[in-house]
Amino acid sequence: MRSILNLAVESAHLPVGGMYTLSMEEEELLVMEAPVDLAAADAAAKEAGQALEIGEAFEDLAEVMGNGSDEVTPREAELIGVATQMAVAGTEVEPESTIPVQEVATESARGSRIAMEAATDTARRIWNTILEYLKKIWKYISDFFYKVVGNVPVMRRQIEGLKTKAEACRKMELNKEKSDFKIASPAGLAEDGKVVKNATELKAALSTLEGAASFAFTTYAPAVVSVGEGLAKIIGEVKPDNTAAKCVEVKDLLKSKFSALKVPGASADTRYSGYNCQIGHPLLGGVSLLTKQFSDSVSEQGHLGSLERWRKAGLELVPTKRTGGEVTGEHKFAAMSPSEMEAVLGNIEKILRLVEDFGRGKKFGDLKKASETLKTASGKAASECDKLQNSEKDDEKLKGREFKAILSFNTAFASWTKDPAGQLMGHLLRSGKSAIVMVERSIACYK
Repeated sequence: MRSILNLAVESAHLPVGGMYTLSMEEEELLVMEAPVDLAAADAAAKEAGQALEIGEAFEDLAEVMGNGSDEVTPREAELIGVATQMAVAGTEVEPESTIPVQEVATESARGSRIAMEAATDTARRIWNTILEYLKKIWKYISDFFYKVVGNVPVMRRQIEGLKTKAEACRKMELNKEKSDFKIASPAGLAEDGKVVKNATELKAALSTLEGAASFAFTTYAPAVVSVGEGLAKIIGEVKPDNTAAKCVEVKDLLKSKFSALKVPGASADTRYSGYNCQIGHPLLGGVSLLTKQFSDSVSEQGHLGSLERWRKAGLELVPTKRTGGEVTGEHKFAAMSPSEMEAVLGNIEKILRLVEDFGRGKKFGDLKKASETLKTASGKAASECDKLQNSEKDDEKLKGREFKAILSFNTAFASWTKDPAGQLMGHLLRSGKSAIVMVERSIACYK
C-alpha cells in the first residue's frame, strides 16, 4: 500500500514496461512467469482499490475540516488526528505526512491550526497516482494472458503423445489387478466435495467446466466491453450541471448489462449482503462462477454509495461451498478404456482452445481497446473534475465527487477484465492437467 500512497504524497510516477515476445526457447520460462504476473496484478488492483477508498476518506475529512474555522481546540485537533489515522489505516504512511498540524497560541487557549488544503491536495494526488498505476495493472494483466497461453502448446504435445499411447492400449489388455487406482490429489478432481471416480463422471465434469469457461469468455467478457464503451460515452458527456443524472445513467448501464447475465446452472446465493447473487454449476476444484449485482432496493443509497457498491459487482470465481467442502479420505478412479481416454483428451483440447482464443484472440483485444477508450475519455474529463473539486462552493464540490465517482470505474473495469478470467484460465489449465494425469495412470494399467 505504501507504493501508491507514498507516490501520491511525493508526486512520483511509476514506469510501465513492455510486452514479452513468445518463442519456443522462452516457452518454459513464460509458463513459470505467468502466475507471477497475475499475483502482481492482484496486488496492484488491491492497492489501487484501497487507495481509492483512502482518497475518498481524505475528501470527507477535507469537507468536515472546511466547515469549521482555521483555529480549532485541542479536542477538535485530536478528533481530526484520529480521522486521519483511520484514513491511512493498514498502510505504512504516517498521518503526519498527509495532514500537517501546527500548534498555535490564541488569546484564550492554546489550540492547533490545520493545513486544511492538505487533505484535498493529498486526495487529488492519490487519485492521479491511481490513474498512473492502472497502466501498470494493465501491463500485468496483458503479460499474464499472453504468458499463460504458453502452457497450451506444452499440453497439446503431451495430449498428442497420450493419444498415441491410448491407441496402442487397444492392442493390450487391462491388468485386472490394476483396474482402478488411488487418486493422489483428489481435491482438484472434486465437484462440490464429490470426487469423480470414472471416465463418465470426469467427461461430464470437463464438459461443465468448458461451459463455465465459455460463459466467462464469450458472454461475460463482451458484456464488460460494452460496459467500458458505455462508461466512456457517459464520461465524455458529463458536465457540471448533469453529474447526478450521469450517475444514474452509470447505474442503469450496469443494471442492464449485468442483470442479463445468467451463469449456467444458476441458483440463488446469499453470501454477499446487499447483492443479488446467482451461483453456477459446481466445477472441478470445488469452485463455481457467481454473478453479483448490487440491489439498490436494499436500503436508501445516495449516488456515491450506490456507485461504490456497483464497482464491486460483476462475475467472480468463488468456492462452491461457503464453509466446509473439503475433500478427505481415500478415493479411487476406475481405469479408462482407450476410447474413454481419447474422449477425455478431446474434452481437454476444447478447454485449451477456449484459453488460447481468449488469451490471444479478439475477446481480450476488445477489452484492451475498450480500456483505452475509457482511459482517453477519463483523461479529457479529469481537469473538469478537478475544477469542481477545488471549488469553494459546496454544491460544486459535491458535483466534483459525483464526477470522480464515475471516473473511478476505471479501476473497476480493470478488475472486471482481470477476474474471473485470469483466475479461471489458471484453473482450467490445472484441471486439464489433473485430467491428463488420470489418462496417464489409466495407460499404466494396460499390459
